[in-house]
Amino acid sequence: EQHAAEMAKDSTRYFVRRDGGALTAFAIFQHIGEPDRRVHLKRIVASEAGHGAGSRLLQSALDWLYTETETNRVDLDLFVENERARRAYEKLGFIVEGRLRDYHRSVDGRLRDALIMSILRKDWAKRHRL
Repeated sequence: EQHAAEMAKDSTRYFVRRDGGALTAFAIFQHIGEPDRRVHLKRIVASEAGHGAGSRLLQSALDWLYTETETNRVDLDLFVENERARRAYEKLGFIVEGRLRDYHRSVDGRLRDALIMSILRKDWAKRHRL
């Protein structure tokens, strides 16, 4: 139900990656086309971590956002202890902007800190020599 409601929004896009017909990753981007030109990566999931499907999907999504829309900023948040994800995002050009204290309640009920990261259009363009 939550995915159906999110998919119905004009400002949300789901990106999927298929390899050999099998779904290997998906990502949810929110706030596309809104006046502040800030897009939020809500979630990215890969069927097998560490095989690059998520990174390839995210790179393709960023390319689309920065060439087909007026997006200026893409941001995301991740748990502080998720070093693998942090390194993957940094390889794509995301920069840590700060720490969000007690930001998310885990399934076990405890509050956890998160990092906020972003990549700006100018950062993306520099990486693509535009």
